[in-house]
Amino acid sequence: MVATIIQKYKSINYEEKVWSDEALAYYTRGLISILMESKTFNFMLGTYFKNFVYPSTLKNIQQAETIQKNVLEYILDEIKYTEFAKEHDLIPWEHRYKDFCTKVNISSYEEFKPWIEKAKTAPDVIRPGKIKQFSASAGTTSRKKHIPVTAQSLESMSKAWLDLFATYAVKHPDTQIFSGYYR
Repeated sequence: MVATIIQKYKSINYEEKVWSDEALAYYTRGLISILMESKTFNFMLGTYFKNFVYPSTLKNIQQAETIQKNVLEYILDEIKYTEFAKEHDLIPWEHRYKDFCTKVNISSYEEFKPWIEKAKTAPDVIRPGKIKQFSASAGTTSRKKHIPVTAQSLESMSKAWLDLFATYAVKHPDTQIFSGYYR
């Protein structure tokens, strides 16, 4: 395996850089790329998803309604001092889903866009504090959209991807998606 790493990274002057951080980074990258291209890595990652991630995914599916209500209450409690919450009379809120539905209508991006534009320059508009990052969507349904990005939203998306991969690994046991450069 070490010989393969050395062949892959022939351009390194190993005599000068054997113990340097740069050489260590090349060795590590080479080792990781070889592992990731192997069927063993695919098996290990697939097994991890099937045995450790998927059971909690199933549990969450069975309790989806309760989890969603709890998440809604958490979000509403978190945004209670924002301009959006004040304008939609979400304060005080009795934590009932039907009340929320009557106060906040389903809206398109274009209808919500003024809130996002205001949140780009002012704090406490749609989330507590100032939103520092906005992601541009790919624009598959229309033109590009700016989506607010927070640490919580990134964490939530990461968990969703884990659930997705775990479900895929269980439903497709012979998958090779975790090997090579599929990721």
